[in-house]
Amino acid sequence: MSGLLFSISWRVARGDLLKLRQPRLLVGVLVTLTIFTAAMNYVSFHKRSDQSLLAGYELSLSFFGVLVICLCASLTAQDFSQGTLRNLYLRAPHRLGIMCGKFLAAALFIFTLNVYLVALSLICAHLHGESFANHSLAAIAQEALRGFLGNCALGVIGGALGFIFASAVIAIGVGLLWSLVIESVLTASEPRIAPWLPIVNCINLAQSSQKGLAHMTLVHSASVTAGYLALILAIGFVIFSRSEIS
Repeated sequence: MSGLLFSISWRVARGDLLKLRQPRLLVGVLVTLTIFTAAMNYVSFHKRSDQSLLAGYELSLSFFGVLVICLCASLTAQDFSQGTLRNLYLRAPHRLGIMCGKFLAAALFIFTLNVYLVALSLICAHLHGESFANHSLAAIAQEALRGFLGNCALGVIGGALGFIFASAVIAIGVGLLWSLVIESVLTASEPRIAPWLPIVNCINLAQSSQKGLAHMTLVHSASVTAGYLALILAIGFVIFSRSEIS
């Protein structure tokens, strides 16, 4: 059973990775991330010279997180919107396998983009005259891992919204509305509930020093994030398992 699930998941993931490799999409994402990350590195090192090598990377994670929510919501919902879910189900008749495959493809894509952002930030830091001598490889890898995990969590939220609403437009709209508007209003009006909001904890998990909240530990953010992910994945699976495939 587990072998069949993995086989189906991998086949779905390969198909979705081919979609994500479309030149127009890939070039657009890379150009946008390059411009934004380069700008964040310039702002970071122009203001202060004693910054972390990945200061620009951490500043760019906020935009990267928004992009990840949109990409993952579109990835999981586009088969509903385009009417291709039936063809996908005929090739991979296992709904849990379809979900796992799509999240696997999203995780691999996020990992690739995260590595690109880290490399770009290191290059920008070097161009600004920053020395690598005072920074250990382990510290750089730890920051990169936190960024990857935090954005994977955001990707799972976006992907689950795609399964829940079965519409890329609605899923992206709900994701952006919650992350950019609702949580900002709640954080500003009721600071006490900020440590229990999903996006706040995902961001705190990803950003170790630039925008991380000092009163929220890594363990707290990881625990709260895991709870929200389990809840939204369960809702997404229940709705997807009962949805009509046509």
